[in-house]
This record gives sequence, C-alpha cells and structure tokens, in this order.
Amino acid sequence: MGEYRYCPDCGTEYRAGFDRCAECDVALVDDPPQRPMLEITAPTHLVPDKELIEVFRSNQSDARIVRGFLEAQGIPAIILGEGEMPYPIDIGSLGERRICVREEDAEDARTAIAEVQAGWDRTP
Repeated sequence: MGEYRYCPDCGTEYRAGFDRCAECDVALVDDPPQRPMLEITAPTHLVPDKELIEVFRSNQSDARIVRGFLEAQGIPAIILGEGEMPYPIDIGSLGERRICVREEDAEDARTAIAEVQAGWDRTP
C-alpha cells in the first residue's frame, strides 16, 4: 500500500491508514482516479452579423476565466465592458463584465458556465 490512498469517485487524497472516503462513503483505492483530459479546441471568432446573447455577468477576473473555459469548449465568447474604465475599478456595477455568445450557443454556454460555477462552490 502506498503513502496515499484515493477516493475513486471524487478523487480526494487521503493519508495511508484511511479506508473510506468521508464524503462519498466508498472504499479508497491505491491509485489516483484517471480523469479525462479536457479537450481543448482552437477558439473560433464571433461573426458580427449574428445576434449575441448575454449568458454571464460578473467581475473582470471571473469573466475572463469563464470566457476561457467557453472557448476551450469550442464556444466563441466575448466580454462586453472590458476596457471601458481608464482605471482597474472593480466596485459594484462599475467593474461588471458581461459575457455574450451567439444565440445558437447560448444553451451550451449556460450549461458549461454552470459546471464552472459548481467547481467554484466546491473550492474551500
């Protein structure tokens, strides 16, 4: 048995001596679970003649993370409101950024954003 054990469901790492995952209540295994790699695709560009739909609104940092995730999923996205302020202000609506996608990508974008936000909710 190795120095660490892993939950096969959630991937949590435990020191040797633990037998069950505290969260999932399943038996731990010696090898870390294999997670599928995120398939990265080249970002495509938005066509100006397409209608854009707002799918996310947040501060600049979160908006950039979400835009990058959407583009990695092959969903072209733009951040509106970026570069409008001469100073890096992030107070209330002054720092608000909106992510927009093509109308036909809106549902997929919202699903992907929900996955990102679920990951944020699990972060300690």
